[in-house]
Amino acid sequence: TKLALLPILILIWTTPSGLELVVAWLSGLIISLVTLGFRLAKLTAGQPSRLDFKRLVGLRRLMAGHHWLNLSIRAPTLILPVIVAVIIGPKANAAFTAAFLVVSFINIIPSLLSTVLFALAPGDEATLRREVRKTMRLCLPVALASAPFFIVFSSLILRIFGRDYVRAAAALAILGLTTYPAVIKAHYVAIARVRGRMQQAALLTMIGACLEVGFAAVGGEIYGLTGLAFAFLAATSLEAILFAPSVFGVLRGRHVLRRRQNEYGRSMAGKKRNLPMSFDILTLKDDDEAITGIMVDPRSSGTLFLPGQYSEDSPPDPYHYAVIATSDKGVEVEVERTETREGYMVRLRVQNHRRRPSIVKLYWTDDG
Repeated sequence: TKLALLPILILIWTTPSGLELVVAWLSGLIISLVTLGFRLAKLTAGQPSRLDFKRLVGLRRLMAGHHWLNLSIRAPTLILPVIVAVIIGPKANAAFTAAFLVVSFINIIPSLLSTVLFALAPGDEATLRREVRKTMRLCLPVALASAPFFIVFSSLILRIFGRDYVRAAAALAILGLTTYPAVIKAHYVAIARVRGRMQQAALLTMIGACLEVGFAAVGGEIYGLTGLAFAFLAATSLEAILFAPSVFGVLRGRHVLRRRQNEYGRSMAGKKRNLPMSFDILTLKDDDEAITGIMVDPRSSGTLFLPGQYSEDSPPDPYHYAVIATSDKGVEVEVERTETREGYMVRLRVQNHRRRPSIVKLYWTDDG
């Protein structure tokens, strides 16, 4: 809407101050809000419209985690133009903003594709792995194609904005290499949201945001626009190295390492306790026939409710199948499956009598 209104306003109403740009932006926001308002009214028809403040208060930590994570992701893109204007100059900022805007058209693709992961049920590692593979297959060609494209056509692209903008051609070529780090970061953030680890992800992305801004400021001070772009690339590459283990762990279907389990078991050996159970969802290998797996703490007990969805890996007629659990010796397990609107829910009661963490896996069986 904003892009459609902008040329119309420029033709019929041109001002020296560029007021038509602001009017186009505000008009687009108003039209979007009205359209979404009608759409939301249809989706929520028949539901109570009264605001539930108690529920909002109960979700305050969840909302704060989402906001902190969003802020840490968006902050560098908002701060970088200010840094360029202060350190290098307003003219350089105009050229850099154009280059950064062009690259953002490409770097937003992995962010949009990774949003499909938000709809996954928490703990559904098999579906998470399958969907991450799909989005990564789409993002990888974009990243591989964007780098040489910007290297070859950076000057030609910036010349569209004007001759003075070509000064940022080298910066645009370097920024074109940031697409693959953006792919890794976008998927890490999406995986963290699905797994409910937003606080941890927000902390790491905030550290990454400080690296991006700090490196860019130092690079711009020493080598101008080119140095700033190269420093920004270095910072995003460090972030990709930091986030890559989580992303590729999902892609490979990696188990929780036995070494970690043994070390944790040795640290708890000899300590008597009967605490509410704490657990980790395991990421299973491709050749593992289990639905899912968990690792429970030593000498603990509790009841878990694990949601699941029927997929291509489910039996052809799952209603005639049952879910069973396997575990180590010394672990008592009770399993009950119930059907839900979204799929099914497994009620898992576990009591671990062992002095070390134990693994429990769920399987389909035709004995039901």
